Amino acid sequence: SHYGPRRIGAIVPSSRGGLRTGRPVSIMMTPCRLDGVSDEELLLGSPASASVAPARRTAGAGSLATAALAAGLLLLVGLAPRSAPGRHAVGDEVVAAVQGKAAAIVTPVGGAHSVGDEGAASGGSATEPAAVRNPSFATGPSPTYRSFGWSAPAKSVVYAFDVAFGRDVAWQDVDFDEGGAVTRESVIEWVQKDLLGGVDPFAEFGGVPVPFPPQDPSPPDQLPPGQWVTYSRRQLCYVAAKSLLGATTFGYANGLLRYLNTPSGSCTPASGDFGRALWYYLAACSVDPGLAKDAQGPGLLVAKPMWQPSVEDVRDAAEGKPLSGAGLRTCQYNDGASPLKGIDKVPEAACKQPTNGEPGMDFMTGGLPGQGLVDISAAWLGGYIWGNNCGIGGGQDERLMVSMPEVFVLAFFLSEAPGASPYNGGTPQLRQPAWILGARQVLAGLDGTAAFFDPKTLHAKGSTPMTSDLVTVDVDGFPMAMSTSSPFLAFMSESQDYEISDGCHGLPGKNRNRADATRKARDNRNPWQRATGKDCPFAFEKQVRAWYGATALTSYDGSVRSVLRTMVKSLGTGPWGAGLWWGDSQLSTLAVWIAHAVAAPTWGDAGLNLDYYIYSAFTENPGNQCFVHSAEDCAACLQKCGTPPAFSYWIPGFAYSGVDPNYQGWEPPPMPPAKACVVARSSCGKMGFADVVSAYGGKTAAALWRDVEEALRGDAGPDHVHANPFDVLLHAPGRET
Repeated sequence: SHYGPRRIGAIVPSSRGGLRTGRPVSIMMTPCRLDGVSDEELLLGSPASASVAPARRTAGAGSLATAALAAGLLLLVGLAPRSAPGRHAVGDEVVAAVQGKAAAIVTPVGGAHSVGDEGAASGGSATEPAAVRNPSFATGPSPTYRSFGWSAPAKSVVYAFDVAFGRDVAWQDVDFDEGGAVTRESVIEWVQKDLLGGVDPFAEFGGVPVPFPPQDPSPPDQLPPGQWVTYSRRQLCYVAAKSLLGATTFGYANGLLRYLNTPSGSCTPASGDFGRALWYYLAACSVDPGLAKDAQGPGLLVAKPMWQPSVEDVRDAAEGKPLSGAGLRTCQYNDGASPLKGIDKVPEAACKQPTNGEPGMDFMTGGLPGQGLVDISAAWLGGYIWGNNCGIGGGQDERLMVSMPEVFVLAFFLSEAPGASPYNGGTPQLRQPAWILGARQVLAGLDGTAAFFDPKTLHAKGSTPMTSDLVTVDVDGFPMAMSTSSPFLAFMSESQDYEISDGCHGLPGKNRNRADATRKARDNRNPWQRATGKDCPFAFEKQVRAWYGATALTSYDGSVRSVLRTMVKSLGTGPWGAGLWWGDSQLSTLAVWIAHAVAAPTWGDAGLNLDYYIYSAFTENPGNQCFVHSAEDCAACLQKCGTPPAFSYWIPGFAYSGVDPNYQGWEPPPMPPAKACVVARSSCGKMGFADVVSAYGGKTAAALWRDVEEALRGDAGPDHVHANPFDVLLHAPGRET
C-alpha cells in the first residue's frame, strides 16, 4: 500500500492454476490489517514456509478467500512486467504462484544483462547504454527469484534507535571523511524521510527479491552451490532499516529480522552491538555521495563455489605446482618475535604495528586494496551468535558480523532456515564457503587481536570508504561499481569438533575428558591433530582440500570469475584451521601454503598472493600461533601474548592454560592462575616456518604434501605427539617434555 496507485497486471485465470499477467490496469491499494494474524506472525512471518502467514477466519474477519486475496494483492502491487535498470525479464509473463493461502511471487528472469533492444532501463530508452550508476538485484546462474512485500513496522524510527543506544552504550557522532558529519538527529531524519520515505529501491521488483532456485524445497539458505546474487548498497541500507523497525517480509521468514529479535538473556541483538552496528551503517548510508538523490549506489555480490573437489583431484592438481606460486608474504603483527628471514613481506599498507592504544594495519582492518579477508567460519557465517550473543563475542567470525554490517545483513537475510539453535545446525545463516564482495569495515577498531574493539566504545570508522575505493566490474554482462576495500571470504577447516568425535581408524583411543583434549590441542599435543587416514574427515588432506576448494577461481560460476579476478589481488589470513577448531598451528600453516600454491594459478598469470599474518594473541586461540616460530622466537611470542583484554577473545573456561584439571565449566575460571594465552614453551620446536620455506621454497606443493604425510605417519605421528611436525619434516630433533 505504501507504493500508492500502481499499474499491475490484470489478474486473469491461468491454465497452470495460478495467476498470470494480462492487460495492465490501474488499481488503488489502501492500508489494511489482516484480521486473525497475530502480532508475532506479522513481526516474524512464517518461519518454515515461503508464503504469507495464513489469514485465519475469526469473528468478523470475513471469508478466508477474501483475506487471502487481500494478502495476494498486497504482494502483487507493482508487478507489471518491465525491465530493471540494466536488466530484463525473460519471457512474456510474470507468474505469481498462489497455492492455497500462499502469495509469494516466483519470477523467472534472465540474470543480469546489458540494456539492449529487448528492454530499457527505467527513465531511459532502449538504446541507452548500460550504466554503472544504478546497479540492482540480479542472480544466477539459476534466474529464479521471489519478491516479498513488507509488513508495517513494529517500531518507530526513533524508538528503534533508542532501543539500540540505551544507558550502557551511547551513540557517538561521526564525521566521515568522504561524506561528512552525522548526528543522532540527522541519521533518524534521513531514515524517516529519505530512505523509507523516498523512492523504494525495490519498487521495480514489487517487493524485496530473494533468490529461489528450484532444486531444493527447503534449502538451508537461498544460494545453492554455484549460485550468486547482487544487491545495491541502497537496497542493503533499506533492508537494514526495515529489519531494525521490525518489518517482516511477508512469506519469507528471513533470518536477519528473526535474529535481531531473538532473546539472549535479558537483551536482543537489536538492543545490543548488532543493532548499534546497523545504525552506524545507516549513518554511513545517510551521507554516502553514491546514494544521493535516491541513487542505488555501488553493488555487492555474494557467490558460492560450484562444488567441493575430491582430495584426489586436488592431489593431481598439486603435481608440478611450485610452492613459489603461492606468492607467500608474511606480516608479524605484534608477535614479539624477530623478523622472519627469506620470506617476502606484506606491503606496509596492510602491515603496521599497533601503537598508542590504537590498532595497526592488518588483513582484518583493511588498508591494502584488493586484499581478501579470510573469515574462519563455522559451517555457516556468523558462527554461534544465535541465541548466545547480543553483541561482540565469540571468535573472529562473530566479531566480523559487527564490524562489517553489510556482511551481517547478507549472511542472515539470505536464509529462512527454520532452526532456532546453532547447535542443531539449522539457524537461518548463509552457509559456507561464500565470497561477499563490495562490503566494508564500517565500525572502527577490529584487527586480528580484537584488543581495540571494545563494545563499550563502539563507534563508526570515519575513514569508511564510500566512493574512493570503487572499481567497475562486469557482472554477467552488466557493469557495476563495487568497493574493493575488504573482499570477504568465509570458509571453515574440516575439523570442527574433531576432539569430541568418535575418532578415526588408526588413531589412539578417544580422550573422553573434553577439557583435557582441548587443552592438549591448544598446545599442539592432541594426537588426533596428526590424522592422515583417507577415511578420516579431519585428516590433513581434508584441510588442504578445504582451502583449495574455497579459493580456486575455477570453483566459481563463470559469470563471477572476472569480478573476483578484478576485485581480489591477494588473500589475507591468520591462523586458519588453528583457531577455535583447535587444529595444530604448524600443520594448518602447511596446509594453507600447499593448497594456495595449487589454487593461485587458477587466477591467471597474476596469481593470488597469500598474505599470512602471525600473531601472539589472535582473537581465537591466543598464543597457539606462536608455535610456527622456532625456539627462542616461539618463547618470545608466547611471552608477548601476555594477558589480552577480556573482551578480545572467547575460550571455553576449561580450555584456559593453567586451569584446575578438574574444572569443566564453560565460564572463565579464576585468573590467575588460569590464563587465556597458551604458555607451553615445551611445545616450541627447534625449527620454524621460515626454515620450512627455506627448505621447500623451490619444490612443488605435491612434494611437500607427501613429505608432511610421511612425517605424520612416522616420527610426527599420533604416537609421537611431542615431536613437532616442522622438526621431523626437516630432520631436526624436537623438544620433548
